[in-house]
This record gives sequence, C-alpha cells and structure tokens, in this order.
Amino acid sequence: MAVPDAAPSAAAAPPPSSKVAVMWECPVPASCTGLRLHEALQRLQPEHYPSVTAAKMAVRRRSILIDGKAVVNPSHTLAGGEVLQCVARAGAAVQLPAGDRLARAVAADAARCTAAGVQLQVVYEDEHLACPSQQVGALRRPRHVHRLDEATGGLVLAAKTRVAQQELSAAFQHRRVHKRYRALAWGRLEGRGLVTYTLDGRSCETEYAAVHHTAVALGQLGLGDPAAVAAAMAAAVPTVKTPAAAAADEAAGSGAAAAAHSSSNGSSSGSSSAADPSSAAVWLTTVDLWPHTGRRHQLRRHMALLGHPLVGEPRYSFGYAQQRQRAGQSMPPEDHRRLPADAAPDAAAAGAAKCAAALAAAVPQPVPDALSPELALLRLAAAVAGRQHALELCLWALELRLDSHPATGEPLHVQMPEPLLFAETRAVLAGGQA
Repeated sequence: MAVPDAAPSAAAAPPPSSKVAVMWECPVPASCTGLRLHEALQRLQPEHYPSVTAAKMAVRRRSILIDGKAVVNPSHTLAGGEVLQCVARAGAAVQLPAGDRLARAVAADAARCTAAGVQLQVVYEDEHLACPSQQVGALRRPRHVHRLDEATGGLVLAAKTRVAQQELSAAFQHRRVHKRYRALAWGRLEGRGLVTYTLDGRSCETEYAAVHHTAVALGQLGLGDPAAVAAAMAAAVPTVKTPAAAAADEAAGSGAAAAAHSSSNGSSSGSSSAADPSSAAVWLTTVDLWPHTGRRHQLRRHMALLGHPLVGEPRYSFGYAQQRQRAGQSMPPEDHRRLPADAAPDAAAAGAAKCAAALAAAVPQPVPDALSPELALLRLAAAVAGRQHALELCLWALELRLDSHPATGEPLHVQMPEPLLFAETRAVLAGGQA
C-alpha cells in the first residue's frame, strides 16, 4: 500500500471527527523533542513528506493532528510524547449512505467507517498528484490524466499541477503506467494467459491470471431439478451458427452436423452432463487483469470473447463472441495463448526479452464452443443469478504502478484491497459460502 498501517503508539490520541479518515498514526519519540512539526514529519514519515514543502503543505491543509487537534503552524515545536495523526482532507472525500455500492466496497475497513455512512478518501496524495477512487471526484480542481469506464471502480491518477499533468499524460502515452484490475468472471478460467483479439480494428493486449475459483450453488438458483434444467438448457443453446458451421451444415446436412457436434463434445445421450445437467459444476473465477493497451471496454470485451463474461456485465455477455463472428471478424487461436505458470505478472512490463520468452512458450487456445452443454448451463446459471440477485459489475482497478514520479523520478506504487462487493457476490452465488 502507498499508505502504511498505523504504527503502535504509546499514548492513545483522541478519536478524530467521524468525517475524516486516519491515514497513519505515530507517537513523537524523545529523539524528536524540540523539533518543528514539519521537521518531525520529514523524519518520521519520509515516504510521504520527502521535502520541506510537502510537510508544510500537509500541515497548512489541516491534515496533521497533534493529540487529536488540528494545527496550522508548520513550525510548531514538539515536546515529545505527542501522538501525530494524518487524516484525509475534507475536500478529498465524500460521505455516502451505507447502502450505496461504493460504501459497501470500503466498509471492510471499519476504522474508516461510521454508523451513518462510509468515508471515501484519497489513497495516495502529495503536492504533485493524487490517487483517489474515480467515484470520489472531489479533489479541488483535479486534472485527470485517465479515466475508468463508468461501470468500473477503483484507482485513478489526478494531477495537481500543470507540469504533473503533462508528465503523467506522457507516461500513459508511452505505457509507463501499469494497472492491475480484479474481476469476477463466469466459468472456470485456469492459469495465466494473454489475449490479443483486435477490437474495432485496433490491436489490443490483455493479460490475465486466475486467482480463486468458487463453485456456484445451482440449487440456490432453483436449478436443482435435472429435467427442468435440461429443458431450460435446450432453450438457451444458441441457434445462430458461425459461418464455418453453416457451411458444414450445407455440405453434410444439418442433422449429420448436429450429430457430429454432439459426438465431438462428448454430449451424446450417454454423457453424464447431458443426462443430468444439474450435476455439472458451474464456477466463478476471481481473476486479475493487466491491460497492455487502453481500448474502450477492453477488459470486459476480451473476457466475453474468451467465453468468461464478467459477473454483472450488462453489455458484453455470452453471445458477444458469436456476434463478432457473424460480423465476419476472425478469432484465430493464436490470439489467446496460455502463458507459462512462472511468467512474471504483467509480462510486457518485465522487459521485451522476458516477454518474448514467455510468448514463445505460450500455447494457443481454441475459441470456446458456443453449443457445448457446459457453456449452455453456465449461460443459464448466469441469467438466473442476474435476475434473482441484481448482480453488479465486479471490475475494479486495485493497483497502479508508475515507472517515474513526475517530480521525484522515483517509482510510485499504489494499491487498495479488494472491495467487499467481491466477497459478497461470491457468498451469494455460493449459497452463503464464499
């Protein structure tokens, strides 16, 4: 985290107002007795106050409390033994009702919440830039250098000076900013991979890594009766064929083609999944995503093209790949490659040579079969779950890595924990067990 955990203190400070969030807390040691406040900040928290200017600005913004009381004089002399606290600025936070989606997302940090609502604060801030959640949007005269999709939550960078804006914009243009997203996807996606399906005629790259798998409780969705599930699956199987499948049907007859398809996918009458569809497992995958390019809705579209649309996805769902193929856009197997298990996360950021080695060992993956009974059951479960639980899109930017800070030149790493929304969604779909 860019913001360290609160250090243990010898004396408890009075609690700050419920309208602010404590970012860090530490006692003033005897070695700092007689120091001015800004000098002590530089010594005790050098990662946050690397310069005299940064320390003085924090005090003047009323971000620093001494024994629970705000001070505005950076030259205040410390006696030793006081408790210093840094709190989120009122101008960089908003209050949300406790039932709001964003409120639930940060409610896991109980120390920063109140009974009436939840406090959203800037995760990282200095005199040059800030990193809040996109939905906060309350920085004074922020200069946004990038944005997230409207339905996506998480971290964004906002410049506070014109020079920082220019430097950060250049960093995004030259791909010196690396982002990690977390998502919930339908189906069981395994291992690591690289997706390079073009979008809108432009090259795109998305790297993924499966983090966790959760079994969906079909009985909780009312899909426990094999006969009812089989009938619903038959109605849910897509009837639109790809151009290749249509050509095959014309050549061999639709009946023969259907029989061949059933045999090749192990879905004949003797197949256990066909005889008892409700016994087949339906899974959710918690997945980390690294976009190597920045196309519109890139992560959501790439996941849908893999046959693993995101939970709560309102636009790019199970039929998206078929829509693309009907439009004559190819999906060659080499555009989805499995990466070796030991490939570094965000391999493209690990150096061209290492990335080339990982891609050389990658294995092309076939396009998912839209007519498979497994995908039909997954599609049915997703539709029923969406109607029963009004699922929200689970896609959040949790981590930002900046190769070079616009002022200091040092690398900057900011991250936030997974929102509570993810655990809640897993628990609901697992029948109460995340």
